[in-house]
Amino acid sequence: VAPFVPASNVVLWVGTALGERLLYLPSVGFCLLAAQLSCCLLQGAGGGRRRWMWACLAALLAAYAVRTVTRNRDWATEETLFLSAAQVCPNSAKVHLNTAILRRRRGDWGGALEHLDTAQTIDPSYCEADYWRGLTLLNSDRNVRDGLVMLERGVDCTHTSGKSLQALNTAYQMMEQSNTARDPSVMANWGRILAKANRTDEACDTFEVLAAEQLEAGPGAAPLERAELARYLAQLCVDATQKPGASMFSLIKAALDEQAAALKHLRRCVILRSAARKHLLQTE
Repeated sequence: VAPFVPASNVVLWVGTALGERLLYLPSVGFCLLAAQLSCCLLQGAGGGRRRWMWACLAALLAAYAVRTVTRNRDWATEETLFLSAAQVCPNSAKVHLNTAILRRRRGDWGGALEHLDTAQTIDPSYCEADYWRGLTLLNSDRNVRDGLVMLERGVDCTHTSGKSLQALNTAYQMMEQSNTARDPSVMANWGRILAKANRTDEACDTFEVLAAEQLEAGPGAAPLERAELARYLAQLCVDATQKPGASMFSLIKAALDEQAAALKHLRRCVILRSAARKHLLQTE
């Protein structure tokens, strides 16, 4: 029992609840105990009984040998392994997730989504499926909006946070490249995602670029709640700098009550943030 403790998820989380690979070392003690018991029984047995016991041991070893050969075939490829696991553990969310990944590699988007649905039906808290669902929806062009929503959920998942953010970055870059109408909501959403992921400085950079575009766009630009954007940008500036200039940023944020004043304060916020950064470099 003691060798199984490190892999039992009691002391440390090892990432899987059960797996035969976790039983290799713990099985050594069991095998030694079984061998010792067999020797004791054989030594005390008579001639006929001893032959019968040797026959039973031979049959047991033959059965395990056949099972070993059969199981080794399951490990030939990832596909054979997960298909075998699906037959043995049909109610495992992880097995369905891995099967969905295999279906994705084949280009079977519908099959992948079905297995992802099953995985989250089995375990609604299984957040890794959100990332793969979002990626599958985007890859298959089935529902881009829902795909982006799923990837945003993936950002909140510890196991897929980085991958989800990278996928969203790629998606928003492609959307911005095809954004011929210069709709500011594309970059605004990306800035919001960065802020949510605690990438405050990058979020502030994104909003500064958006603010600069809006300043240059003029009255013919796409409609945008510019005052709200300015407030959010100012708050991001406060979060990004923290020390010098924070009080000035707060004053700017509080002053943005009218739509007409928003653009002027946006420009002012960008200037103050740059000055604050220079001050930080000089004092370090």
